[in-house]
Amino acid sequence: MSAEDEELELLDVEEYARAGKDKPKARRYRIRIDRTHYETPNPTPTGREILALAGKTPEMYLLSQKVTGGPPVPIGADQEVDLRAKGVERFMTVPREATEGLGFRRQFSLPPEDLEFLEGRGESWEAIVDGGTQWVLLHRFELPVGFNASHAIAAIRIVGGYPDAALDMVYFEPHLSRADGKAINALSPQPIDGRTFQQWSRHRPAASPWRTGEDGLATHCAYAQGWLADELKKR
Repeated sequence: MSAEDEELELLDVEEYARAGKDKPKARRYRIRIDRTHYETPNPTPTGREILALAGKTPEMYLLSQKVTGGPPVPIGADQEVDLRAKGVERFMTVPREATEGLGFRRQFSLPPEDLEFLEGRGESWEAIVDGGTQWVLLHRFELPVGFNASHAIAAIRIVGGYPDAALDMVYFEPHLSRADGKAINALSPQPIDGRTFQQWSRHRPAASPWRTGEDGLATHCAYAQGWLADELKKR
């Protein structure tokens, strides 16, 4: 058998794409859908078949393909994807906007890294426009033990120029308080989507500025978790 006819047992599609390498023939292909890896012997699966690997259907989810160095590309249910093509990297799913009975709104677009983070949380979320302002609502945002609730809806305002421009503060509903009754400073009401959220005026210090190309919803939520925990340490 010539070198050209040799087959790999398993080819990691994302690994080869990120390295910019041509993909040799393989018996099985390892692909990433959102945050999970799956294997398939089919080098040209349809969008429906890719979704099925993740236990999803095109009636409930939209599928997009990340090509190295380019924006996400929508993939139709019956559209074939050549996993052997150079640059084909990974796949992302998003619940359909008008899924009957669910009502999760997707009223504006987000960067692919944010979509991957939001879907990877395993909890519902929405992207809404209220009074001309874009908001991401994270349902069941986990709170540290020591507050009056274990979860809340967290609202994050998507500022103009994001993701280059910095995100700031987080807004919670219901309003949070410390279980020990101690006061929390720098809180104020903020109407969002017909409800009154609680604005936490917490800002990045000058020593930790927003890092364009690195920071996004994932790091901002981690940052928020940090100052929630710090609040409970105050006497």
